[in-house]
Amino acid sequence: ATNRNAENTSPRSVVLSRQRKRRSAVLRPAAQNSKLTPGRTPPSLLPVTAAPQPPSSPVKRSVRNGEVKLKPHNHPQRQRHSWKMRALVSLGILAILTLGACGHSCLKGPDHKPVPSPEEGMAACTIYSNASCCHANFTSQLAESPVIAVDNYYWNRCGNLSAPCENYLRNIHCFYQCSPHAAHWMHANFTAAIVHVPLCQSFCDGWFDACKEDLTCVRNWMTDWTVDENGNQCKNECIPYSQMYENGTDLCLSQWGDSFTPSQTSCHCLELNETDELAYKHIIEANSEESGEKHDCQRNPPVAVEVPKNEEEEEDD
Repeated sequence: ATNRNAENTSPRSVVLSRQRKRRSAVLRPAAQNSKLTPGRTPPSLLPVTAAPQPPSSPVKRSVRNGEVKLKPHNHPQRQRHSWKMRALVSLGILAILTLGACGHSCLKGPDHKPVPSPEEGMAACTIYSNASCCHANFTSQLAESPVIAVDNYYWNRCGNLSAPCENYLRNIHCFYQCSPHAAHWMHANFTAAIVHVPLCQSFCDGWFDACKEDLTCVRNWMTDWTVDENGNQCKNECIPYSQMYENGTDLCLSQWGDSFTPSQTSCHCLELNETDELAYKHIIEANSEESGEKHDCQRNPPVAVEVPKNEEEEEDD
């Protein structure tokens, strides 16, 4: 017994005893405080998992001289998507600038396109097919002759129009609905309408001559009809154009309200046909005032002066 007590009091045994007591003191509180229930793992024994890491940032950090600098990762896929996006944006901006530079846009009518675009299969109004504000199905209403109605708007309330008169009315409808230039004369308060479009005096006079024997029952084709579910109806009796309008100027100023106005300047007015492209350049382009073509267009043709016969003889003598 004396030997055993001596061993227990040796320095090594004292150190081991103290270590065992420390382990027991550390483990005992956790075991005593844990409230275990059948089938439940003690909290102290749950596996420790790493906290979820945020997705890798598209930038990397570099430290130089105590300063943190952020540099983007050069990811090939991101670079490809970024290049495609920049290309699409550039093309969109180019298209907008091109349309704006050319003066091409559309009226805000219910049947107009948002912006002009090429249109295939147009049955009429084909001069606007490269940049059209109307759809091809609209033009089918104007393709047959005689034209009966366009969008429930009847042309034959006083009988069918003659072919020459009908052609003028067709050109007017094509310009209003399909031309990418019509929006240049967009009404400020009613964006589906045009106002003061300059028609050449020759167009107005030709229109009157073509329709003077045709019949109409209203002077203003925009406001003077009675309109119901069956379309536009006459209020008054039908009379010839030559009685309703005095001449071509009166016809251009009256039949479509203030939509049109006659113009004596040949290079600043429209004939509503293929020859209008030069006029569009002078009217719409901002730099047209300095263009040489404008001065050439405005230059009056030489006037032939007839010399009296007796004066010619005197000069010969």
